[in-house]
Amino acid sequence: MKRESFASRIGFLLVSAGCAIGIGNVWRFPTVTGQYGGGVFVLFYLLFLVLMGAPVLTMELAVGRAGHGSAGTAYRALEPKGSKWHLHGWACLIGCCVLMMYYTTVSGWMLAYFFRFVKGTFTVDTTMSYSTLISTLKTISEADITVSIRITEGMTLDEVAQMLEDNLVCRADDFREQCKVLDDSYKFQKRLEKEPLKYYQMEGYIFPDTYEFYVIPALEDDNELDTTEYAKKVLDIIYQNFNNKLTGRYYNRMTELGLTLDETITLASIAQREADTTENMGNVASVFFNRMADSESYPHLESDVTVHYVDEHIKPHLSTAEYDQKMFDAYNTYKCDGIPVGPICNPGLDAIKAVLYAPETDYYYFCADPETTDMYFAATIYEHEENLR
Repeated sequence: MKRESFASRIGFLLVSAGCAIGIGNVWRFPTVTGQYGGGVFVLFYLLFLVLMGAPVLTMELAVGRAGHGSAGTAYRALEPKGSKWHLHGWACLIGCCVLMMYYTTVSGWMLAYFFRFVKGTFTVDTTMSYSTLISTLKTISEADITVSIRITEGMTLDEVAQMLEDNLVCRADDFREQCKVLDDSYKFQKRLEKEPLKYYQMEGYIFPDTYEFYVIPALEDDNELDTTEYAKKVLDIIYQNFNNKLTGRYYNRMTELGLTLDETITLASIAQREADTTENMGNVASVFFNRMADSESYPHLESDVTVHYVDEHIKPHLSTAEYDQKMFDAYNTYKCDGIPVGPICNPGLDAIKAVLYAPETDYYYFCADPETTDMYFAATIYEHEENLR
């Protein structure tokens, strides 16, 4: 039987190029290039392609043209009598079968990506880990209706969770549970450490802004629906925004002040809840810095809003048997020394900047008029007592 052959050299070259390039390059190459140095990575890639790929391709072409058969039959036809080269041929065939498993899986992801690309848009970020990026591209949106959600400065995680449920974005409990998990998909998360005494690991990092989220119509009729994956998608969008907003200059300023990211956000969250203007947030922050600079005289920051946070946003989620006094005290700035264990709300950028660039004052006390919300600051306890009258 006459063997089939390519009708033209161009067809042969195209098939050869396809085999040499492989689906792996189509799938991973752009992302890997971006992660590992752009043009420099491409230069090293091409170098190793020549050093390693060219010899292998030459060998494959030589065996194929000389043996006029598949890998198994070509090796058997060309091997010297008594040698075992045909075993390598069968190993090649097995390798091809294994490789096809990989190719078909990746091809499925690429097709899913194509259909999602036609359907809508992706929300991705250059700082996403490779696994997070692939997970985003693999996930096909199941909803077409969107809703605009405005997360305002100073909202707590509880309040955000309930707003998302009210707007059929995800269940509040599913959102809360995901906020108890500290991941490392984003640059800012790598600066955080899991703190056992924190009730929500991610309180403080739900960045205030206006977001567009998909609606789950079925949630209106089934409040027991598992919306964990939807909650994760929502958090991915929010975390990406936080990651983009906190630029290098803010991290550099934290280093100058000797603060960690979590300490900065914690102080900003307290200032956000205590004050109603950017100026007052800066003055509140100056009180905290002055107290921390003289910790022997002022071991506690003494902010009422930290006590309210425990009473209103932690205790309601626990049974009496689950009460953890160590956790409660770790948030309570009348009991813990210095900065509490974690943020008590989600501060905006103004509050964060108010902490990082707080004015130099001689204030050690502050209070607010409950009716007018006017704030008063004092350098001594006597001035403070006067302000309280």
